[in-house]
Amino acid sequence: VLPRIGGSFVGRVEDESGKAVENAIVRVGTGRLDAIRRMGAQPRVHQVRTDAHGDFVAHGISEGEHRIDARAEGYCLTTKRASVRPGQRAPVRLVLTPESVVRGVVRDAFGETVRDARFSWGEDGTLEHVRARTDRYGRYEMRGLSAGPTILLCAHREFGSAERKITTVAGQVHDI
Repeated sequence: VLPRIGGSFVGRVEDESGKAVENAIVRVGTGRLDAIRRMGAQPRVHQVRTDAHGDFVAHGISEGEHRIDARAEGYCLTTKRASVRPGQRAPVRLVLTPESVVRGVVRDAFGETVRDARFSWGEDGTLEHVRARTDRYGRYEMRGLSAGPTILLCAHREFGSAERKITTVAGQVHDI
């Protein structure tokens, strides 16, 4: 038996100046898209992309309040909460802010560059998650970070792991 008719979020994703953001990812609900759902379980996450006008529609949303995330290339994640009722087309407007970028070179205790060090920020499997890996010269670049204080995690199979507290600013590149 299928649940009652769902509602829809009908919205627009734009930047701070009001310009439409094309091809933004919009995710309704929490959890991971790659999670396995048990038979009969309600879909927890709906994901759509915006069109050329920044517009999106997410159908089949269960009644209640939901978290709605959006992100696009050059921008960081934005989150909003909104409610929908069965059969309703609830309007949503999401405003993206410029991303923060962190880049640098990883070196070992002797000053040699480290290849294949892995960086991670945010929860794995979510739109917030950002990762990077150093190239053969030890260089890395992480894009799409939100502004503010954060902890940057780095790990390597031979050299172990480290973390560094940093504060990023929207629209800026930070050389670490």
